[in-house]
Amino acid sequence: MSGSPVGLNDILVDPEFREALVSSGLSGSAEIMAFAGGELLTYKGKRDRSVVKLALADGRAVFLKRYYTVPVKRKMIARASRPQASAEASREREAIGLFRKNGLPTVRIVATGESFNMTEEIEGSISLEEYVAKRFSPPLDREAIDEKRRIIRELALLTRKMHKASLSHKDYYLGHIFVRPDDLSFFVLDLQRVDSRLRWGDRWAVKDIAALDFSALPEFVSPADRMRFFKVYWGTDRLDGAAKRFMRRVLRKREKIARHTEKLLARREEKEK
Repeated sequence: MSGSPVGLNDILVDPEFREALVSSGLSGSAEIMAFAGGELLTYKGKRDRSVVKLALADGRAVFLKRYYTVPVKRKMIARASRPQASAEASREREAIGLFRKNGLPTVRIVATGESFNMTEEIEGSISLEEYVAKRFSPPLDREAIDEKRRIIRELALLTRKMHKASLSHKDYYLGHIFVRPDDLSFFVLDLQRVDSRLRWGDRWAVKDIAALDFSALPEFVSPADRMRFFKVYWGTDRLDGAAKRFMRRVLRKREKIARHTEKLLARREEKEK
């Protein structure tokens, strides 16, 4: 939130959005959890959460993420039970707060309650995954090459800053990083899995970078581009032994992600037959 949140019945809201929320009939948890409009952005079979995009009464767009408690089957009781809806919402809310506290760009909370978070739309932005595919399809002119290198540098610095703040995203794909083309500013989204116990170079740092590497398709991102990213991330022009060992771990993890993704896609295709 941009300022100190204020109470509105049983929820907390950004003061700038209070009037719009009331005018939209979204002034409490019951109304928000029962809201049936908007554009559904999660697939229909998703049971533990939903995300919808909606327009408030004043025309501003927001995203509403609601969490639901999913009953645990008896055979799963012996395993770690799924987090309750309130815990999931709280975790995402805390992660957004940690990012903003550490100067990391992310969304702004409009309203929050026990089992939901509502965030403001980042106007004019698209996912970096989509932008890279649209902007950097070969052949590239000098302007596009320079822009791509700037993006690589800024993304590496952002990732380094996140990890130096002991934060790991755990779902750090290009589709979860948004860019505003007008000024090439980044915003990291989907923070529900963020962990604040990262040690520099540990396995979650490896996973974050491996996920980025996997989602940066080779038709748009070259081996030289990947090396540029890593040198900026590591903070050196020459890679020492520790950096090379870290890189090898990233490459091994990327291959694991690729194999896992192939299996998931195969299962999904089998179900659709």
